[in-house]
Amino acid sequence: MNTHVNQGDDIAGIVHAVGENVTEFKPGDRVAAFHEMTKPGGSYAEYALSWQHTTFHVPKKTSFEGTATSSAFLPSLQATH
Repeated sequence: MNTHVNQGDDIAGIVHAVGENVTEFKPGDRVAAFHEMTKPGGSYAEYALSWQHTTFHVPKKTSFEGTATSSAFLPSLQATH
C-alpha cells in the first residue's frame, strides 16, 4: 500500500471545481460521492476527488453527515438514475 495516498472513500461537501467534461455538476453544488479506493484525493483531506458517475446532488434539507455514508446505498441510487 502506498502510504502517501490519502484514504477515505465517502465524500460529502460543496463542489470547488470540476473537470472540463463534467456536465452534471458546477462549483457551489452540494454533493456526496464515493472516492475510488487506493487513489489520491480521498475524503480525509480538505479537498477530495470523485468521478462524475459516483457523485450525486444532495438536497439542501439533507445534512452532509447524513450523506457521507453513501457507499452503502450508492449502487441502488445509480441503478435508478
